[in-house]
Amino acid sequence: MGEKVLIRHARRYSRMEVCDAAKLLYQREFGCAHMLRNPEGARNALEEECVKGSVNNEPLVCDMGNGLVRINLCAAAENGIPADDVFD
Repeated sequence: MGEKVLIRHARRYSRMEVCDAAKLLYQREFGCAHMLRNPEGARNALEEECVKGSVNNEPLVCDMGNGLVRINLCAAAENGIPADDVFD
């Protein structure tokens, strides 16, 4: 099942590396709960990523399987979705 997600992502993100694939599969299996050990640090990192982002014309969400999606932080910012809402 993870194979289809990897193939779809590799087609969409031509610069995807092995470490990106590993992170995708980890998040697909375990979600993002590992980040919540330090909620303040996770929120700060997310806000920093939102600021660093650039216009990329990517969809707001990307299906990872297992009932999980990734939120594209650049697309969220482009659509006026505050980082706090994304974090929550």
